[in-house]
Amino acid sequence: MDIQKAKALFLRFQGNHFHMQREGQLDAYKAFKISAAQERAWAQESQRDVIRAIDAEDDELEVESMVTNIASMLTIYKNADRWNELLHVLRLKLAVLDSFTVIRSCEEVLRVIEEFQRTNEGRDVCVTGQQFVIDALRGVLDSPIRVSPKYYSIEYLKDTLTQEQLLARASRDLARCDGHRR
Repeated sequence: MDIQKAKALFLRFQGNHFHMQREGQLDAYKAFKISAAQERAWAQESQRDVIRAIDAEDDELEVESMVTNIASMLTIYKNADRWNELLHVLRLKLAVLDSFTVIRSCEEVLRVIEEFQRTNEGRDVCVTGQQFVIDALRGVLDSPIRVSPKYYSIEYLKDTLTQEQLLARASRDLARCDGHRR
């Protein structure tokens, strides 16, 4: 069925037409003539599924990747219906996630906040997101730095995972968040 092929493409690229174009798939996707309303429905469904997956996932790299993906979808579709649910699940994960994953998750939350501020939408997104970031980053700054050993196997990250660098990054992100509140 054509609609299932279109949905599979949509989900593969997290609804991002730029990535579809870059991979040479946008024309094929556009040929299905999917409505904006259908894309929003798929985005909501995908967000629900990703939030459930984050909740069930124990691997920090997978959590970080899923948070990045859902943040991208939130910024593309300006759909914050599941925002509080996402923040709730992330709050529950804070106790078990390593410091780097918490920092990266906060950076993605800040990216969503910045996008919603840029378009003057979603005041609730900004307020609840900022509070999450403040709480999470204070937790990082007030606790011993922990980094999942899996991150050290990623070549481009190896030299950025020192305690000093992570504390500085968390402090910068916290200052970014404070800047959004003014």
